[in-house]
Amino acid sequence: MYKNPVRRATDNLDGQRPIFLHGARMENAGTRLKAIREALPKKAGVREIARALGYDKSFKYGYYESAGFKKDVLPFDKAKEFAAVFRQYGGDPAEVLALAGLSGDDQVRESAALPDPAPQLIYAMMPVAFPSEEALTRMFETILEKLAPPDLVDVLAQNLALRLPTALAQASASPPVPVRDASTADAADARPRAKPRQPRRPEQHT
Repeated sequence: MYKNPVRRATDNLDGQRPIFLHGARMENAGTRLKAIREALPKKAGVREIARALGYDKSFKYGYYESAGFKKDVLPFDKAKEFAAVFRQYGGDPAEVLALAGLSGDDQVRESAALPDPAPQLIYAMMPVAFPSEEALTRMFETILEKLAPPDLVDVLAQNLALRLPTALAQASASPPVPVRDASTADAADARPRAKPRQPRRPEQHT
């Protein structure tokens, strides 16, 4: 028996946080979600999590941590999205899935079914030494010999040699071009192609 008239129990989500069964209410899912985010090994704010989720506005995620979200459980689909992103910051997906009401084997199964996080890309800026303008011109002349009219080869080669360093410098400052998803690319390649038409036979007039 508890000597204290307020009976103390253990929160079934993390096994540590106390809840009071008489006269007090357990923290809602939004409050616990915020606590999990703030405890991530790799610190991440609301805006960063929203960007990682692909949201164009931070409030689309922040709502679930705000006082406006008063539910005791997260929607299951949102919990899966948040769990996958939190894992990228070193979090335990099971903690987030528990906020959707999952426990035990369900947490383990759903955690294992989450998609693998995309590999983190690291960009590095390095100085590059270019050959001389004359060397670049000769290189482009060799390339253009079979591609351009003879009277334009010299002019085109010289223009390319002059513009190459500046063009590469501008390209390095631009955001990387997104790579097509492999499944999308395969689907595009699998589209039926138009069959080549056979040439029509000339009509014979008598």
